[in-house]
Amino acid sequence: MKPNKSAFSDPLIARFVAYLEAERGVSGHTRDGYLSDLGQLVSYKWGEESEPPFDWAGYGQSDAMRFLGGFSLDCASAATVRR
Repeated sequence: MKPNKSAFSDPLIARFVAYLEAERGVSGHTRDGYLSDLGQLVSYKWGEESEPPFDWAGYGQSDAMRFLGGFSLDCASAATVRR
């Protein structure tokens, strides 16, 4: 699945990236991995062409489980699934 390119301008995703960089001190590679995963998640839930802000309040545990199940079916690495 192609990541949604607009996902990175979502206010909550931007706050998460700021947290990763400031509080956790993650590397650029790790940050980019998170952004790619979140872009795919946005594509899965709202579509590749959707625009932020996204309705995160409407995103539930069952959505997350289906998304993670898709990662497993695509043979994603264990590190990717944990991230």
